[in-house]
Amino acid sequence: MPNHQDDFDWNQSYTGEVTDFAEADPELLKIIDGLPPGRALDVGCGAGGLVVALARRGWTVTGIDLAEKAVEAGRKVIQMQGVAAELQVADATAWTPAGPYDLITSSFALPGTRTGRAALFSMIRGALAPGGTVLLKDFDPSMSRIEFFSGFDLVTLEELTGAFSGFDIIRAEVVETPVHHHGTGGGEEEERWTAALLQARSP
Repeated sequence: MPNHQDDFDWNQSYTGEVTDFAEADPELLKIIDGLPPGRALDVGCGAGGLVVALARRGWTVTGIDLAEKAVEAGRKVIQMQGVAAELQVADATAWTPAGPYDLITSSFALPGTRTGRAALFSMIRGALAPGGTVLLKDFDPSMSRIEFFSGFDLVTLEELTGAFSGFDIIRAEVVETPVHHHGTGGGEEEERWTAALLQARSP
């Protein structure tokens, strides 16, 4: 059992094949559908679920992920889906983006430590275009009641809003989210899973 997310080998969660693909989070897509398409960056893109959804909606998309197998799968998915997007193997906490971006997203892929998240948030702030949107969703600390998450340093709403002080905070709330099996070795279907959601607009 990892003692936090940074100890988890995400590459082991992927096969590198199109079967790794999972559809994008419907809640995030509802928000995205209210934004005019532009340049988007998906941090922790996995096998390309959100990348594909953005590309279908007319966005010019770049996706990055630490896991080589995730990117390998995502490239196959993009080709199979017939959409255009760029995927890179990269650590977002030490990566220089080719911004600016009109939208930066991360869905259940934030670094597992406050230090790592601070580096990511700094990158996001610097890479967003004026008026650009940051859209983040990840498990909140109440999820530590589930054994798998008990050792994780999970993100709080206060951490998210504090990291984007000076931005227009459009939404900052804990929301219910479907049980995730990916990378967790199974879920507890009877549990109510929750996540911290932030939508903010840069000055």
